[in-house]
Amino acid sequence: MLLRLPSQAKPQDWQGAVEILIRGLDAAEVTGKLWIIRGQQLLEYQAISENESDSKI
Repeated sequence: MLLRLPSQAKPQDWQGAVEILIRGLDAAEVTGKLWIIRGQQLLEYQAISENESDSKI
């Protein structure tokens, strides 16, 4: 997980990021994924498995 907060983050910025993280953890599986929390967004990236990458070449 990567938190992208303002350079002069205020306590409410941290609180908002933690609340988004908690909601995300309640809703989704995180194994093998990269989560980026930016502002009020949770962006999710998942690695391509070896089998999937072989079929696209």
